[in-house]
Amino acid sequence: MVHPRLLKALKFKVPGDDKIDRLSALPDDILRDIMSYLPTEIAAATSVLSTRWKDLFISLPDIDLTVCKCWYALTEEAREREVSNFLTFGFRLILLRNKVPLRKFQLFVSPFVENLRVAIDSLLSAALLAKVQELDICVEGDQENRLYLPRIFTSKSLVTLTIETGEDLIAPSRVCLPNLKVLRFNSLKSIDEVSFVQLIQGCPSLEELSLKWRCLENVDRTLNVSAPFLKKLVLSCMQGRYSLAVESNNLVYLDCNVYGELKFAINAPCLEYFKYQGYPVEVKFVQDLRTIIDATIAFDEFELKETENILMLQGENAFELINGLQCVKSLNIESQSLKTLYDAGRFLPDLVNLTSLALDLYCDSESTMWWNMIPSLLESAPNLEALNIVSCVSDNQLTCEEELGILLQKAFPSCYIRQLKEIKIKISGNDQEFGFKLVKRFLKNGKSLKKITLYGSLKHWESSPKDYNKILSFTKSSKDCRIVFDHWMNGNE
Repeated sequence: MVHPRLLKALKFKVPGDDKIDRLSALPDDILRDIMSYLPTEIAAATSVLSTRWKDLFISLPDIDLTVCKCWYALTEEAREREVSNFLTFGFRLILLRNKVPLRKFQLFVSPFVENLRVAIDSLLSAALLAKVQELDICVEGDQENRLYLPRIFTSKSLVTLTIETGEDLIAPSRVCLPNLKVLRFNSLKSIDEVSFVQLIQGCPSLEELSLKWRCLENVDRTLNVSAPFLKKLVLSCMQGRYSLAVESNNLVYLDCNVYGELKFAINAPCLEYFKYQGYPVEVKFVQDLRTIIDATIAFDEFELKETENILMLQGENAFELINGLQCVKSLNIESQSLKTLYDAGRFLPDLVNLTSLALDLYCDSESTMWWNMIPSLLESAPNLEALNIVSCVSDNQLTCEEELGILLQKAFPSCYIRQLKEIKIKISGNDQEFGFKLVKRFLKNGKSLKKITLYGSLKHWESSPKDYNKILSFTKSSKDCRIVFDHWMNGNE
């Protein structure tokens, strides 16, 4: 049955012209594009409108199937009937296409029950026979029995494969995906080393790999990621003990989310973008990263009880990671990372190529000590031109205006402000005075400033020009400096 609102939209008529169906008069390509934004079940309903709409529906390049039911509340007979209806509907979507190419097949099942095993395998087999290029499988639920999907690992048509099942990564003995370029595994329990090697070797054209896992086993594992054409790698280890070796001469982008006990060895001489979030574990760069352009560092503390030895170890690991990024041009470093580096008690390396620095700062009475890292960081970057500050201060911690002024003077010495050409500062309701102090100091000492942008929660200022006028009244050391107010900006532009 066609949804009434959809039917109303499809049969929209211009007032005074009852016989003209304007929507159906559109070209097929435009109608297909419109229908591609609808869920598959609703798009299928358009096929009853006319023969033309039926032909349009079965020629859609993508199929998105969702089965989300409270299976355990159904009787066995009702469950079988629902599974049968789901399977029939899915088969019709694929078989009625009359050899029209299938670009993407997306299947979401929540929760998984044993009754669905044959249905899922049958639908995936049908999609593979239709030479699907992009396959996205998400199966949620408590699965005591493994959802084994060997057929998808021997497809010549697949270009993109995404699997989210919450199981161990155990690939079949034979893997042959000659055209696969993008491979994503989400919510894995663990990764079997032998299976992983077989999997990578069976994907000779792989360019993008994403692995997200949480290993609860208290065992040491080794994982070698080596693919000749790999350009993008995302690794997210939420738990477990792994030794990871990454090797690729073509790797450009590396994103690491680490909350397990890991050791990294990275051999990627052409790496340009590096993002690291999580515990400061041991990271070794086999070759100097001379091509690195942009890096984001966001350390978190170990959940273990902090001792002096643990703090020193974290600091050493953090320092060695920063030391491997000496050639970086743009660096984003968060407040906890400054604290971790401070605990190392070592001098930062020279960052002579660094021209853009983003600091995510948290300021309270306890953080003022490791704010001493800020001038060290500025000193290590003699060619810095752009500074982006995301400030956050708790008003009940630093209420003394004189104390705040001294803190900013020590953190941002005038000798390092003079060289800056562009500054961005986030100002929101709870750190407004802190933001004003920053703006005032930078305007007063920024002799080379061309532009200072204020962003954040500024919308309320439109009804209160007092804050605008206050900032515009600050003394400017650079007459060429423009002050820009942008409450739509997110800080990453």
